[in-house]
Amino acid sequence: MVKIDLCSINELPELLEFINLNWKKEHSLITSRELMNWQHFNKSLNCYNFLMAKDIDSNKILGILGFIPTWQFDESLFENGDIYGAIWKIDDNNPKAIGKGHSLFKELQRLPYYKNFGAIGISRDSIRYMRIINYKVEKLIQYYIINSTCTDFKIAEIQEFSETDTNGSPCNYCLRIIEQLNNLELETAYKPIKTIKYLFNKYQQHPIYNYSFYGIFDNDSIKALFVIRKIELFNSSCLRIIDCIGDLSGIGSLYPEFQKLLKHENAEYIDFYNYGINPSVFQSLGFDFIREDDKNIIPNYFEPFEKKNITLECAFNSTDPDYVFFKGDSDQDRPNLIR
Repeated sequence: MVKIDLCSINELPELLEFINLNWKKEHSLITSRELMNWQHFNKSLNCYNFLMAKDIDSNKILGILGFIPTWQFDESLFENGDIYGAIWKIDDNNPKAIGKGHSLFKELQRLPYYKNFGAIGISRDSIRYMRIINYKVEKLIQYYIINSTCTDFKIAEIQEFSETDTNGSPCNYCLRIIEQLNNLELETAYKPIKTIKYLFNKYQQHPIYNYSFYGIFDNDSIKALFVIRKIELFNSSCLRIIDCIGDLSGIGSLYPEFQKLLKHENAEYIDFYNYGINPSVFQSLGFDFIREDDKNIIPNYFEPFEKKNITLECAFNSTDPDYVFFKGDSDQDRPNLIR
């Protein structure tokens, strides 16, 4: 007999052992309890947002399914029922685990606060499963802007330079750093709904990574907000837009503003993964994008570093036409190496 339930505090050592043996040894969620608690501890239910399938007879874990609700970082989002997927794994060496991946996902759907599901960076097996249950499977587009003054690329590989910035219409907006998110009011145009409190708790309060916040302003009126993480490597650096709220449409070209930011940070480029926003919006902002067999390389993996283009695929069940994915959704911007 198999029991599926949320991971209790007392069961956390068993969960971590399962991840170590069946997913990845010395995984960051194992080596940093602070990271595990920040990402998965459910304060309301006093448990962890991991479903575990356990064999009653042997008391062994057969499979796990981690998830990250948006209300993990802002309790006011609870009624929306938006959940992102995380680690989903069964014990491949235990015959009793066959089919338990499906059982875990069905149990996730039965949770009283489940309404919408999304995940990015999913495996081939997950893609097949999502298609079987008629969830949408799509690809994120990786947009980027190169520092026009950079002549020595150590992170990226640039063989072709774009003239994308000439395509945008004149813009009255500017990029401005936001030191504190407190008292900032901004409505988002996209789903799942995110709030300033969500950004504060997820990014400004992150236990390991440091993020910066940049607003798109028209004088003192804010149109949208970017969450940006700087990565330093090989005595060089790059900028990554990890998340965004507000509305990116109708702004015009921000290419000159991004060039100022890149030069100020001495960064090779800035990139931005997205699914769900019309590519014309990013083109008008001044971004180019990675194509199949592109000669330019804008890496995605840094822990460890891999100098190659990566296609991120996403799956979701929401029928909302404004449903979008950014790099920070699901668990994609989670540290892999705890230094």
